[in-house]
Amino acid sequence: MPGPAKPFRQPWTLVEHDESFAVVDASNTALALIYFKEESGRRSSMRRLSREDARRLATQVVRLPELLEELKQHRAARDAPA
Repeated sequence: MPGPAKPFRQPWTLVEHDESFAVVDASNTALALIYFKEESGRRSSMRRLSREDARRLATQVVRLPELLEELKQHRAARDAPA
């Protein structure tokens, strides 16, 4: 039986490559690769995002730990006895 899952080390950062953005953790482990294509004709045939759409998506992935922490704090405040 596998042990408990270990969290990915923060901070998560965005690294741009020629045709992708990588989201990596503090130990340089790739957590996500989001591919894009600059040429619109090839982009649709390859089912790739535009560079700007890929960057926006990758930026939101980088923010996930922060957003989850905010959600946790909100729930704790909501559930705290009055």
